[in-house]
Amino acid sequence: MQLEEIDAGALDALLQTSAPCVVLDVREVEEQASRPFAGALSMPLGLVLEQMDTLDKSANIVTLCVSGRRSAMACHLLQEAGFARVKNLKGGINAWDAYLDAQD
Repeated sequence: MQLEEIDAGALDALLQTSAPCVVLDVREVEEQASRPFAGALSMPLGLVLEQMDTLDKSANIVTLCVSGRRSAMACHLLQEAGFARVKNLKGGINAWDAYLDAQD
């Protein structure tokens, strides 16, 4: 399956609409604590397979990690399990933070 990506600006625009979107943070808990993403659902990559059944397969889901690598893996796992509306945050939290810094 083709990996779909979304950049930080497009994610910000999506989060400001009324369209429901789940941001799935697949970083380890310690990483999330040091650089939180407000409103994200925590599901470290190692737990995605066992916890993915708690997610709505019809939901818009954006996966994120530090740089986009682990979240790309999570995105593929979800797609293989039948999640059709999954995108990876290109560049991860690093790109998100850079985007926010540029907005100031």
